[in-house]
Amino acid sequence: MITLTFDGVVFDNIKAIIFDKDGTLIDGGPYWGRIIELRAKALMEYFRIRELCFADICDALGFSVRENRLKEEGPIALVSREEVIDITWELLNTNKIKSTKLEISDVFTKTHDIFKKEMDKYIKIIPGVREFLDKIPSDVAKILITSDALANTERGLELVGVKKYFDLVLTKESSDKPKSSGELPTNALRKFNVDISETVVIGDSPADYQMGKNAGIDKVILVASGQISKEKLSNYSEYTVSSLGDIKISNCK
Repeated sequence: MITLTFDGVVFDNIKAIIFDKDGTLIDGGPYWGRIIELRAKALMEYFRIRELCFADICDALGFSVRENRLKEEGPIALVSREEVIDITWELLNTNKIKSTKLEISDVFTKTHDIFKKEMDKYIKIIPGVREFLDKIPSDVAKILITSDALANTERGLELVGVKKYFDLVLTKESSDKPKSSGELPTNALRKFNVDISETVVIGDSPADYQMGKNAGIDKVILVASGQISKEKLSNYSEYTVSSLGDIKISNCK
């Protein structure tokens, strides 16, 4: 068991930590920004779009071309792939561009097949992550839960050298329900026989907070290492930090 301390807050007797991936461990900015660019170009080509420009589509998907960064409000990296498809369909429909969600899904799939060939150069670890994971003793369960696909997740963790730290990795293939439902944390804690009172969730978005709350976990720390500022994260969780380095780890006495 360990104790986590930050900003005068103390979490004692912690037996499990559940981590998000993008924005918490891996810098999602370059990764998701490139995916959005490829999706926007593919959508324009497939549907022969003239009503919207490239920047308009990128903006709707969550990437500001002008500022060259992910938008705080998303949707990319903050909601499920299905929700992004819904948003894309609504964008096209509003602009009287005929499409189906199945067509959009197929465009996204083909786009990702292209992206996989260049994916490695867009995956970077967030500073301080490896040092933080190194401090967690082996008797504390380290669980990763992401809405990304298993293949992408494993590749990303391998590239940044942190796959070895995790006792369990759960991805979008692990459940039919969205990550925010709380089902995956519940199943994971059952596997390790750990109570929710002995668990901390660490993420970087409202979806991570919702996931923890829906699983009954009160200790949800939101880290402003992703696309959302600490100020805005504090609207969701009372426990917010600027980086993982702000969280001190010690063994329980």
